[in-house]
Amino acid sequence: MVAVLVIVLVNVLISRLKAGEDGGPVSLVGAQGSVTSDVDTAHGEVSLDAATELETRLAFADEPIPQGTRVVVVEQHGARVKVEPVPR
Repeated sequence: MVAVLVIVLVNVLISRLKAGEDGGPVSLVGAQGSVTSDVDTAHGEVSLDAATELETRLAFADEPIPQGTRVVVVEQHGARVKVEPVPR
């Protein structure tokens, strides 16, 4: 009887965890930040202002973007992001 109760409780907890927002993939498209290492067509780094971002992200762009430039994420490819300068 106790085993059945434990199984039911575990299933309820698992379903609640799956329904929550924590741990799910988060889209960064539209997030803004700053270039921390020059970005070109192959590599670079950005620091994003998104609350879920604590460290820098690997980034690339269609055109070179110098360090310190404000950027916006236009695409996300796994852990890497494609960025463009924020329009003025």
